[in-house]
Amino acid sequence: MRVINKLTKPGDIRRVDLMPDTVRIQTSDGKERVYNLFTELTVVCAWCGKHLGVKDGKGESGVSHGICPECSTKELAKHEAQR
Repeated sequence: MRVINKLTKPGDIRRVDLMPDTVRIQTSDGKERVYNLFTELTVVCAWCGKHLGVKDGKGESGVSHGICPECSTKELAKHEAQR
């Protein structure tokens, strides 16, 4: 609760909902704040959708895109063929 008390004045909190990956705080003035607990990005291949791993989201969570080795090889071969 120490973090919540720094973010709001004592007595302002009306409701706190704890979910697996977020905390939702509703204040007495009707405003709602949502805080992400996990800040990981799932990395998937933008070409085939293959899961490539997880990386630090630096405060964000969600999906990031990269390219897997197989798709990279195919795309490089296509590019070389067009030259």
